[in-house]
Amino acid sequence: MSVMLHLTSVAVALQNKQVLSGVSLHADTGAFIALVGPNGAGKTTLLRAIAGLLPCEGEILFGTEILREMKAIERARHIAFMPQNGVVAWPMPVRDVVAIGRLPHEGTAKAREDQLRVEQALHECGLDDLATQNSDYLSGGERVRVLLARSLAVDAPILLLDEPVASLDPAWQLAVMDLLAAQAKAGKVVICVLHDLALAMRYASRMIVMNHGQIIADGAPCSLVEELRTAFELDFDIAHTPHGPSLLAYRK
Repeated sequence: MSVMLHLTSVAVALQNKQVLSGVSLHADTGAFIALVGPNGAGKTTLLRAIAGLLPCEGEILFGTEILREMKAIERARHIAFMPQNGVVAWPMPVRDVVAIGRLPHEGTAKAREDQLRVEQALHECGLDDLATQNSDYLSGGERVRVLLARSLAVDAPILLLDEPVASLDPAWQLAVMDLLAAQAKAGKVVICVLHDLALAMRYASRMIVMNHGQIIADGAPCSLVEELRTAFELDFDIAHTPHGPSLLAYRK
């Protein structure tokens, strides 16, 4: 496997407050990383720094390319970012919203794939029947799936997702996690902020635990129970099921 993403000593300060410090990590092709930690741990800030949406100290490399030296359009081809609580700003049909994900490829050879990628993303997110519907009339969960489809349509090698299943019903939570696992299996880097630790335990190939703006643990999910107890100040037990490991939480 090749290293697609490499961070060295990344730090972010917002309004004179240090919110990330000394963050170093690497991600190989095919990685499915669950980024977990309590509220305010720095997870969203880290995703936004990787996406180039926040100024930071340290170094972020995509392959051999340095983030701060990349043009915005080049960065948009490398990374698809799905923000937390994303909104659709204009009353557009669902298909047109998803097609926005293809804008970074305008004028390139990949533009020939636009329609195929859009239709594929619509189908993967269960939106075929909603493709012509105005996005103003969607439920919260349907809107999340539209924004996920827009991210998938980019066909970027790196997928950054901030709580992509938080507004979804249980069936769609599992469907989206299956879809993200398939993206990783196809060779993409998937980094996903999750508060559902049971889903993180079941699906992620790797878990990064954050607290107070730092990475406090990084490894196989089942190996990090003690670190999760420390970060969340809760007790946890692993439950082994026919569908994979899960995690049970208890107050201490």
